[in-house]
Amino acid sequence: MHTSNLHLQPGQWLYSTIREFEGRRLIAYRDFAKGIWTIGYGSTQNVKPGLVITKEQAEQRLLNDVAIAWRGVMLLVMQPIELYEAEALTDFVYNFGLLKFKSSSLLHKLNDGQDYLPEFSKWNHAFVDGKRVEVSGLTRRRITEMNHVQCKGVYKRSFF
Repeated sequence: MHTSNLHLQPGQWLYSTIREFEGRRLIAYRDFAKGIWTIGYGSTQNVKPGLVITKEQAEQRLLNDVAIAWRGVMLLVMQPIELYEAEALTDFVYNFGLLKFKSSSLLHKLNDGQDYLPEFSKWNHAFVDGKRVEVSGLTRRRITEMNHVQCKGVYKRSFF
C-alpha cells in the first residue's frame, strides 16, 4: 500500500463503466465464462439459483463490490497512482477478481515502476466450452480502461 493513494475515492467513471459493461440483471444467472451464479451488476456474493433482487439492491451490491475491489487495489499497489489509474485498475479487479490481479504481470509491472498499460490488453480471453477464446466485450472493456489511463481520465465514452 502506498500512503499517497489513501485519499483517493472511486469516481463516477468507475460506476458508469461497470454498469455499462456488466449490465443489470435482477434475476440470478450463470455467467457464461466462469459458470458462477451472478446477479445485479456482476455481483457474485451470496448468489443462488432463483434469487431475485430489486434495482435498489443491485445498486447496493454494486457499491459494496466496488468498495471491496477498491480496497484490494489500494492494498496491493505499492506506487503512487492517480484517480484515473485507480479507477481503471478497480474496474479490472471488479471484472477479473483480486486474486488474478494479485498475481498478474499488470500489478507486478506497475509496482516495479514499469509500463503496465499494455498488460491490460492481455486480459481479453475467457474459457467458453473448455476453449480459451477472445471475447469482444472484454476487449472493449480493456480498451476503455487503457483509454482512461492514457487520457488521464479526460475523455468521453469510447465508441465501442
